[in-house]
Amino acid sequence: MKVVAGESKTVLVIQPEGAVRKRIREALTPEGHVVLEATDGWGAMWLVESRKQRIDLVIAEAGAPIVAGPMFAQRIGRFGGKPQFLFVAGTARA
Repeated sequence: MKVVAGESKTVLVIQPEGAVRKRIREALTPEGHVVLEATDGWGAMWLVESRKQRIDLVIAEAGAPIVAGPMFAQRIGRFGGKPQFLFVAGTARA
């Protein structure tokens, strides 16, 4: 994903921990990115289907199951683009 200064991207964050989602949102929104949040793969699928919005990047918990991976990627791609996937592991502890 090529990011150009001042260009807004839509990022879908799939993370069960609210504090982690908050930190990701706080890092991305000041840069002008739109952050959509879900606690699990089913919630993310519902969010994507209901908003019908292009997703540029998916940031997901490495240990969390994504609803049938290839099917999930295909559904997200229906709204334009080919989203990149970033799998992360960690907690919000300082």
